[in-house]
Amino acid sequence: MPVLQLPKDVVAVQSGDKAYLFYLNSERKLTYLVSPNADGDGDYIQRRIDDENGDDIVVNDKSTQIAAIGWDEPNGVFQIRVYYVAPKGNLSEVCWTSTDPRRWYQGSLGLKNKAPHYIADGSPISATAYKRNINGQSRWSLRVFASGKDHFNDRDNPVISVYMFDYNETGQNKGSWGSEQISNAVNKW
Repeated sequence: MPVLQLPKDVVAVQSGDKAYLFYLNSERKLTYLVSPNADGDGDYIQRRIDDENGDDIVVNDKSTQIAAIGWDEPNGVFQIRVYYVAPKGNLSEVCWTSTDPRRWYQGSLGLKNKAPHYIADGSPISATAYKRNINGQSRWSLRVFASGKDHFNDRDNPVISVYMFDYNETGQNKGSWGSEQISNAVNKW
């Protein structure tokens, strides 16, 4: 009997009273384990992330790292986002919310009708969500960190960019993602 290989990377988030561990299966499909209870013990349940059409989400073969964030809204709604590089090389996002816990859906990052953000082959990916105050209202600022394709500083070093979910001056989301290079001053990685 062949020995099963463990995933190379596992990313964990806490949302609500459950822990979620995201990874790629042996076919590069987004998969996760979810804890059966708030204590985090017992057998976790394995699930694959499917898109709106019920198709598996497959990750690019040259950029297989994923990132995930989770947060709890003040109204008791739990949110999760998983970031990955799609087969065409663009940064993409899949979303889950406790208001519709049986389905995952494509987020605004990576939508076909939005400008793509292409990522360098093998780029690391990381993400954060933090609460910020905009005009007296709390908003979650979502940020993904990765190296954009063909993004170099003036010393020909690859740079890391931050991809941010955009808000306007009144705090309303624009439904789009902007990017900015943040490591231009790095001389050596």
